[in-house]
Amino acid sequence: MAPIPDSPCGLRFCRDCNEFKPIGEFPKGKRRYQCRKHVEERCKQWRRKAGVSKKVLARVWHAAYMDARAVFQRKVTKLSQADVAKLFAEDGIEPAVSFRALPVDPSAVISADNAILVSMDERRRLVREWATNEDAERYREMVLQLQGRDLVR
Repeated sequence: MAPIPDSPCGLRFCRDCNEFKPIGEFPKGKRRYQCRKHVEERCKQWRRKAGVSKKVLARVWHAAYMDARAVFQRKVTKLSQADVAKLFAEDGIEPAVSFRALPVDPSAVISADNAILVSMDERRRLVREWATNEDAERYREMVLQLQGRDLVR
């Protein structure tokens, strides 16, 4: 849409209200043509559409990405948010931020085939073991023990 110029008397046209309002009722920064009231309404709609599970999947994926970089020194991850959703579905768990995705093999890049969901406590133990010893065999043994057991919900 073409920009609508501000009137010389300090008013701006709100496209949703269909009226001129004081410039102070518009968000700061980039020039916008919706007053704060309508911007907030639109943001609420976007948040509702995003859904809780998408946010949870994004948080779990981001934590896996950060672990891959900081703990396992991998600059690349081949794990997507869709892969994280599949991990939750395979384990029959409702997505929750109390779980993390970690690699089964710490010497390989984390991917859909090389990932496991663990609780936060289990993650702490695995990460501590890896950070202390960097013993891939011991880490894999601990992961295999976790794979044989149901996740605590």
